[in-house]
Formats: sequence, structure tokens, C-alpha cells
Amino acid sequence: MITLNELKTNYLNIATAEVTYDVQLTTFIATATKSIEAYCNQPILQRQHLEYYVLQYTYFAGLPFFGTPFSLTSLEGTNSLTGDDWTAYGVAEYVVIQTDGTYLYDFVGTPKKYLRLTGLVGWTVANMPANLKEACGRLCLELVRRSFINPTGSTLGVDSVNTSTPVGTTTVNYVPIIDEVADWLDAYKIAVI
Repeated sequence: MITLNELKTNYLNIATAEVTYDVQLTTFIATATKSIEAYCNQPILQRQHLEYYVLQYTYFAGLPFFGTPFSLTSLEGTNSLTGDDWTAYGVAEYVVIQTDGTYLYDFVGTPKKYLRLTGLVGWTVANMPANLKEACGRLCLELVRRSFINPTGSTLGVDSVNTSTPVGTTTVNYVPIIDEVADWLDAYKIAVI
């Protein structure tokens, strides 16, 4: 959600050339991103998304990502799930309508019974909304605060890693969402039905 250089310069006030803690800081960014996506109940950082549907009508509604960009890369259909005979729909075979945060696919004629929808969902780091970047940066600061002993005079104020409650690549997958960050994220949170 933010780059390593953004974390260093905008939140930690250290030179981008300082690489001693890059692995841990990169892990903190990934951890904060996972926590934000879990809190919002939707993907935020752009990724490939794949869904399968069984179609009973000439239309269906899918992809309920309310605050997240989505671009369809392919819509394919097949009459059975027993083989790998997926074929792409042509542009004239369906219309996509976005209504209330859900994409409605309306087919011309009779669609195939099974659908496979592939697309990109979420923002790229370069296009991430400012409040989501800020939330990620603040959560990374929280991880730095929890993870490092803070003696004076060293890079990041770090002499050694706190081993009693380590945060790293294998120990912690999420950081709790602190109140000030929750306020920034509420606009992107969707209800789980």
C-alpha cells in the first residue's frame, strides 16, 4: 500500500539509502496491508481475482467490491465443469452495468451454464488513495514501536530486536487496527453477509 521508500521518508525519517532493516520494514508493510484488507473485508492492493458462477438466468450479479476498482480481463463460459473447454464471451454477447457497488452482467441470448470471471481488483500502489496510504504508514509505525527496543543513537533508534514479542516474517500476520486508523478505513469497509 506504500513503498519502502515512502515508509522510510514519510514515517520513519530515515534515509532511503539505509538498508539495514529493509527486510523487516517490507514485512511490516505486508503485515499492515493484510490487516487493512481483513478489516475492510475486501482486497485493497491490486491483484488478479478469479470467480466461478453457476448461471440460472440470462443475467447475474457478481463482484461486490464497494470501494475498490475492478477491471474485467476475461469472462468465459462452458456448458460443463468436467472438461477444460472454457470459451471467451465476445463483446456483443453481454453488457456490464455497475449498480450499488455490484457488477451486473446481462447476456444477450442464452449464456453458457458455468461462468469464469477474471479481473484485476484493487488499487496499484501508485494510485492508492491517500487515506489508505496513511493508514498503512501508521500501522507500520505501530509495528516498529512494538518490535524494536528504542535506545538512543542508532539507526531507527534500534540496537536490537525485542525477542520477547517478535514481529516478523513468520511470527505475526496481522497488526490490530488502532482507533485513529479505523476512522480512515471505515469508508472502504464492506459488510460480510
